[in-house]
Amino acid sequence: MTVNRKHYNKIRKRFKVIQNRRHFVIAVCLFLLVAGLGLQFLIVSKAATFAVASEAESGALTGNASRYDDTNASNLNAVRFGASTATRSTNCTPATSATMTNTVSHLCGFPDTTNSGATGSLTNVPNTITSPNANTGSGWTYNSSQQSIIADTDGAVIKNITSTVAEIVIQANNVTVDNVNIKVNDKDGFGVWIRGPNNTGAQNITIENSTISGGNNTSGRLTAGIKDIYESSTNTKILNNNIIFTSTGVQMDAGLIQGNYIHDMGFISGDHINGTTSNASDGTLLTIKNNTILNSFSQTDAISLFEDFGVQKNRVITGNLVAGGGYCMYGGQNAGGQAASNIQITNNHFSRMYFQNCGGQGSGIVAAWPLNGSGGVWSGNVWDDTGAAVNP
Repeated sequence: MTVNRKHYNKIRKRFKVIQNRRHFVIAVCLFLLVAGLGLQFLIVSKAATFAVASEAESGALTGNASRYDDTNASNLNAVRFGASTATRSTNCTPATSATMTNTVSHLCGFPDTTNSGATGSLTNVPNTITSPNANTGSGWTYNSSQQSIIADTDGAVIKNITSTVAEIVIQANNVTVDNVNIKVNDKDGFGVWIRGPNNTGAQNITIENSTISGGNNTSGRLTAGIKDIYESSTNTKILNNNIIFTSTGVQMDAGLIQGNYIHDMGFISGDHINGTTSNASDGTLLTIKNNTILNSFSQTDAISLFEDFGVQKNRVITGNLVAGGGYCMYGGQNAGGQAASNIQITNNHFSRMYFQNCGGQGSGIVAAWPLNGSGGVWSGNVWDDTGAAVNP
């Protein structure tokens, strides 16, 4: 058979073009695949390298990211992407002699003095002002006879103030307390009293970014840092506060307690020491999330649910760093009490910084557990020093 060479050469050139295009497409696909895998590996496994390149470890972080120690990163700090409390890092709890100036817990995504409490220049009440101005909010007054800052107007805002004589009393709804520093000696008092209008409980109270302290950890301690007096308030939010020298840090039965650093508890003979405590009322959801709560005493707890006034139900205790007390937690099922239900205790770090079993009594981990009712969940809880599972 005779082949037309001109026709044959034309076909061969076309085939080479097609072949070259195919090789080019394959090469591009391989490049994109390798680049994608490399980027994923860089982010997931080498976040410190990424942090060095972008210097993200020295700037503000947003979203689901946190800093942690890494000797291979610049400034020895790197950035972790994803749930900060899900991945173990070193030094989550401070040395027992340095809790007042704890600056290590945030490396694991927990609160300490670097990410809780009041900051900046604050105006003194009553030495400088006795009523609000543009920088200190609205709807509050200073009562000299009661030595109290009283919010009695719905929508009141108390902000950017400091006081060594006045506690805050909330007697209205929709009140915000933001960036205040209250440090008073009052063994029978509370840093913030939540009463509500007509002493019936309040709605929509937010207390955030504030430092609340007794004068010392003995005779000058506060009975409670923040207390819902009638335990009937709704939609209360306690956020990112530094609470010091109190026999109880926060006492309330409904709402959200999140991002607080509660530590250096105070004690007078007869006190029960509680980091946060609930006495049970109507079962409205209470969430206690991502707090650092350190109680050096061998009684009573870091977090407690008691059945003093009703049945415990609908509680979420998650992502906290806890240490100390007789038991680090009370789970809500009092002996002989009603059947507690729907209590979830998950993904918490239990620390041995004071006692080998977290708390100083019995098993030290949790009392009043398991529940008689349904919906009890205990999962993902670990020892802070090893990451091993904590079993109740």
